[in-house]
Amino acid sequence: MLALVLLLPVLAAVPAHAQQGQAVALKIDAAKGVDRRVDYASLAQVGPWDDRNYLLTAEDLALLPPGERTQLDAIPAFFRVEMRRKNPGMPRTGEAQYPRSALQIFYLRHGGFLIDGLLYRRAVRRNGAFVVLKEQPVTLEEWSEENKALAGDVRVTSPTGASESAVKIHPLDGNKVIGGANGPGSGQKMFYSTNGGTSWTASAALPLGSTCCDPTVDWSADGTKAYTSTLGGCGSVCNVWVYRSGDGGATWTDLETLTPGDPRREVTSASTSDKEFIHVDKFGTSPRKDNVYLCWHDNNTLKFSRSTDFANTWSAPLTMSSGTTQSGIGCDISSDKNGNVYYFWPATNGKTILSRRSTDGGATFAAAVTVANTQDGYDFAIPAMETRRAFIYAAADA
Repeated sequence: MLALVLLLPVLAAVPAHAQQGQAVALKIDAAKGVDRRVDYASLAQVGPWDDRNYLLTAEDLALLPPGERTQLDAIPAFFRVEMRRKNPGMPRTGEAQYPRSALQIFYLRHGGFLIDGLLYRRAVRRNGAFVVLKEQPVTLEEWSEENKALAGDVRVTSPTGASESAVKIHPLDGNKVIGGANGPGSGQKMFYSTNGGTSWTASAALPLGSTCCDPTVDWSADGTKAYTSTLGGCGSVCNVWVYRSGDGGATWTDLETLTPGDPRREVTSASTSDKEFIHVDKFGTSPRKDNVYLCWHDNNTLKFSRSTDFANTWSAPLTMSSGTTQSGIGCDISSDKNGNVYYFWPATNGKTILSRRSTDGGATFAAAVTVANTQDGYDFAIPAMETRRAFIYAAADA
């Protein structure tokens, strides 16, 4: 029996005065800009203000579509221009034009919102405009030193600095657990437990570096191999990379036993990918047991790839969505005891949850069907989510 669960984050009510925070006072001086044709003050309506906006020219801003102000992602104008210049295939109409990881990539590359020499890490919308909040700012120099200090260190038990965690229990031994997180510090960090999660040990760093975020993890059917995927090589957006561990998550170089010097599999390379998820068929009765399945989206077009040799090689990506009504952000995969594969995603424009089914282990898929209708696209605007709208998660299991 296949179960589908739609998850919407629910946050406890917080008094209005506790949610506000003190805003940074802005003094946008057009004389600091490099182009007198640009109304720099208006860029605070596009995204949170950042002094690096002063480097934008009218030609730069022409890269932004006419409806840019409707994109409520908390990323400043200069980074929006940077993303669109490096990825001209990004959507220019409708909702969800920026990848879900855009804010994390901005923090990773630029440290925060730069105002008068200080970096601030939080911005919210108030009265229809973005404001940057005064919350423990750091200088550029301090941020640089902080990144150096955290480059090889993971504070697994610390509540500060990590997000987007993913955890998976060994299929045969509940004492063994693997996990991944976005940070603390730059890039994806991995960790593992040998006592059911009572204590954790930081894994060796994912090899070859340049990872970003969106960790996802799983095990082989017998638990002798563990898998993780990450977004990596991020410019404006990212690529999807896969690693394998043969020692319960302590190290992630097991693929190097097959290809010396190459412990990573780069499933995509065009730097347009986001929101990947990995799944392994672990049913003992399945004719597709130990197939590894991967989903993600490229510029909101849903994609799929599979491996039939324990993540060593990967099939050419399949396009799973068709047209703007099926475009989406985020996906999930499940499989059943007969080896059927189920691919789910929330549509960004169609206000639906869609699914496609494969009966041949992911070689081909039937046409998309509507699983459920929703009240909005891939996310909801609710008061409790002051910085980002509440994401709709499609989670499936069999």
